[in-house]
Amino acid sequence: CLNKLTRENFDRLRTTIVDMDFATVRQLVVVVALVYDKAVTQSYLGDVYADMCYSLHQKSKALQARFLHIFEHQGGFCWSSCDGIGEGASERAIAAFDEADGVVGAPMLAGVVESSLEGVQIRGGPHTDELKCKKEALKMTKFRRLLLNRCQDEFDNNEPYAQLHVEERSLVQARIEAHKLGQELSDEQALRLAVLNRKKRELKLRILGNSMFVGHLYNRGMIPVSVLADSCIFYLISDPD
Repeated sequence: CLNKLTRENFDRLRTTIVDMDFATVRQLVVVVALVYDKAVTQSYLGDVYADMCYSLHQKSKALQARFLHIFEHQGGFCWSSCDGIGEGASERAIAAFDEADGVVGAPMLAGVVESSLEGVQIRGGPHTDELKCKKEALKMTKFRRLLLNRCQDEFDNNEPYAQLHVEERSLVQARIEAHKLGQELSDEQALRLAVLNRKKRELKLRILGNSMFVGHLYNRGMIPVSVLADSCIFYLISDPD
């Protein structure tokens, strides 16, 4: 469906996606990952994907109601994102809460694959107040938070590019030394250098796509100006490379 998204057919596809029967937190996680990946790799459609995200953001509470569970446990009120509603849901939520090892959520989106979604759980508590517990549950699992955490993860993850840069510099230096001796790099080294150049270009385009997408989200009121200034702009100014 997202492969066919354009500005011209946006309204029709938006209705199709927003009206999907999201019954589990896994499905919401998958949608965040898919929309984000399309937005940063097809930056020329970044504004269209940002509009799609805004539509999903507006429906977030209705989506969350399908998988959030508030229950009394451990001397207070706790919450869990255990999938499913109806009979036995509270018992499943408590069991998932006890089995989960800490809070797991948006950070796992960086390498989202179907097999990694089996244990998606986001949880919190115990709280002394049920209302406070519910507010935290809604805050931690809303579509906008999952999406912005994904953007932040991408923005902070510079290690792959740095590793490629170090290896490329080593090969460039080897080529300089070879030229001094009237020689050339081996075919294997020359091929590796070409591959590194291609991978660096792809990563640069992805980084640029992420920055542009964040800007589109800001224009739609989904990112506070304090976050944009303190995290993104400050980082880019302090480390322009």
